[in-house]
Amino acid sequence: MKIKIDNIAYGGYGVGRINGKAVFVNNAIPGDEMAIEVYDERKSFSFAVCKEVLKPSDKRINPLCCNFEICGGCSYLNLEYSDEIESKIKIIRDHLKRIALIEDKVNINIISDERYHYRSHCNIKCDGIIKGFHSKNSNRIVPFPASGCLLISDKLINGIELLNTRDVAGDLKLAEDWKGNIFNNQDKYSVIEEKTGDYYFRRNVNSFFQSNRFLRKKMSDLVCDYSELTENDEFTDICAGCGFLTIPLSKISSHGTGYDIDHTSIKFAIDNSLLNNCNNLKFFPVSESDINPVRINPKTVIVDPPRNGISKKGRWTINSMNPDIIVYVSCNPSTYSRDIVDFLKNGYKLEKLTMIDMFPCTYHIELISKLVKIKGAHKV
Repeated sequence: MKIKIDNIAYGGYGVGRINGKAVFVNNAIPGDEMAIEVYDERKSFSFAVCKEVLKPSDKRINPLCCNFEICGGCSYLNLEYSDEIESKIKIIRDHLKRIALIEDKVNINIISDERYHYRSHCNIKCDGIIKGFHSKNSNRIVPFPASGCLLISDKLINGIELLNTRDVAGDLKLAEDWKGNIFNNQDKYSVIEEKTGDYYFRRNVNSFFQSNRFLRKKMSDLVCDYSELTENDEFTDICAGCGFLTIPLSKISSHGTGYDIDHTSIKFAIDNSLLNNCNNLKFFPVSESDINPVRINPKTVIVDPPRNGISKKGRWTINSMNPDIIVYVSCNPSTYSRDIVDFLKNGYKLEKLTMIDMFPCTYHIELISKLVKIKGAHKV
């Protein structure tokens, strides 16, 4: 089948129509005319792969990686970086309009840095012989090119080359600490030390930590700025992890509380508060849906959930706290747009929104937003 791509969608897809039915095509660009093959037919839409580009978009470029469109890691290597950013902004606006009913007038700030070799840790796939990433929508391992992956740091590339994976089958996590040492999770008790700005963070190599080594500090600084905390203010950090945001927030506030469902992360968060001389923090291994809102009275709530967003009960909990400010950090524009509807209904307005490109070349989109309670607004 032949198709012309006229739009772009979250997930690394270009979108066209055949007989009025939407077709999502892997790695396609608006303006492309291509021959496609459908691999997933559904009632109201389909997914397809390109078999041949009949007429390329004016924006299409030659990708720098020979594995592009084979490996599932990247989505936008066939675009200039400025066009990738523009595509992501368009996707954000589309989600805000369709799901949150927020029109295009919202101003979206942009923070970006180096496009390549930004990851200080990654998950690789092994089968005892091959080391690489999965192909898209498949469990087949695509071996790394000879020069290594464009997304990960040079030291990680060298670490992967030297790694003996003869007896390893499955996922393997590697990380570079702030001194350039390489760790992996073959030893499940491996502890890595990170440094962001003036702060140190110890964590288990398997635990979550922001991977973009060029943008971590900018993320932390922006969250602190959006929080509007002063030395007289209390805050709550939900999905706090090992304290990546909680630690710097504690330095500009009276006191704070961090929550995370992962007991290991909370253990390290407590250790990190001592490591950074923070005596005004408490941490609890509690999920966002099980927090008791009666016990705390924060001026600002910071929430940084995983990709599936905040649960319905978690949104109710935050609204029950009724903070002056909610700083919502999201890695999924779809669940973000869904979640803020409940906050808007409770009298909040979206005052500031920033797209911080933590994952260049991929379809992932990171947002940092500031929602402010309108004076006199009712509490749901």
